Amino acid sequence: RMMGRLSRETTCILAVLAALCIELAACSAGDRSHEFRSCVAVCWRESCGPTGPPLPAHLTLLGWDCLENCQYDCMHAVTAEAIGKGQPVRQFYGKVRSRPCLYSIVISYY
Repeated sequence: RMMGRLSRETTCILAVLAALCIELAACSAGDRSHEFRSCVAVCWRESCGPTGPPLPAHLTLLGWDCLENCQYDCMHAVTAEAIGKGQPVRQFYGKVRSRPCLYSIVISYY
């Protein structure tokens, strides 16, 4: 039996799944960099243990944790170092360009 044409809903679901797979596979270059990962590891080891300094109250109230604080501080440290060396600035935790495309695909079907 021949498979008929895919329904609009099936096509939309397949398009959304494809876009999500692209998004999950495309981590930002800054997140993958050795400098950033090393910085986060050192920060975590020195700041996030039981003997580490507590987070400021305003960060705790906003639901911020120590790992997020290390990631934030290291993102800025790695970026400042790149700028100082005249290197291009890497993107961290950025949005993947497939997301606007994903939204347009979903909206166009409805």
